[in-house]
Amino acid sequence: MNIIFSILLSVLIVLLPVQSAFAYIGPGLGVAAAYTLLGPVAAIITAILMIAYFPARYYWKKRKHEKKEVMESAEIATEEKTNSDS
Repeated sequence: MNIIFSILLSVLIVLLPVQSAFAYIGPGLGVAAAYTLLGPVAAIITAILMIAYFPARYYWKKRKHEKKEVMESAEIATEEKTNSDS
């Protein structure tokens, strides 16, 4: 019963008409409010990018190393073919 009463009271408070405060939000307070709202979002995005960066960096280095090995083996094969033709 208490849960239903709490929910109904919360809905009633939210739906009550609210009068304007006619308050001025200056540039300093506006910037502070924006940083307060955007700061956690930026932190979460940065954390996700950092977590994704390290496995991706490992993959790119591994792939670069594999390409280098393939290129070296192709060069060796080309040199051997050139030497055998001579």
